Amino acid sequence: MVLSGDHHDVDDWDVNAPPTLIDVKKDGKVIPAVAETTKVGYLFIFNRLTGEPVFGVEERPVPQSDAPGEHTSPTQPYPLKPGPVSRVSMTRDEVSKISPETIKDCQAQYDKAVQLGPNTPYLMVPSLVFRVRKAAQAGVAQLTIPGRASSSSIAAV
Repeated sequence: MVLSGDHHDVDDWDVNAPPTLIDVKKDGKVIPAVAETTKVGYLFIFNRLTGEPVFGVEERPVPQSDAPGEHTSPTQPYPLKPGPVSRVSMTRDEVSKISPETIKDCQAQYDKAVQLGPNTPYLMVPSLVFRVRKAAQAGVAQLTIPGRASSSSIAAV
């Protein structure tokens, strides 16, 4: 199996680091494996000898882009084990709390944004995209507002 990490990678959510060679103990056997993290926060583990997933991978439906002429993949791969190695979403209670003004502003932005969970694409309407900067480290939620030159970070976690 070849890991693309992200089918039709229009959002640059592919692998974020070189793979790591590891040994995995499963069912009493040691399996030579390769581990690969993604910018979405998942860890894929493959048998180094066969290329097969050690713990399984499944395709799941994901939200679609609404950009005119852009056709994104209807599914993305998800490892069955382990679970995410970093944050993959955020809640309204986690917006920036630097001051009462930022709480109010960030909550207002959060409430207006489309949030479809992991793999939320950058949309033509305000959307909350939660990306991992580095595997197993802090993530940043970005609010994308069409027509603006850049995204706004509404929380660093």
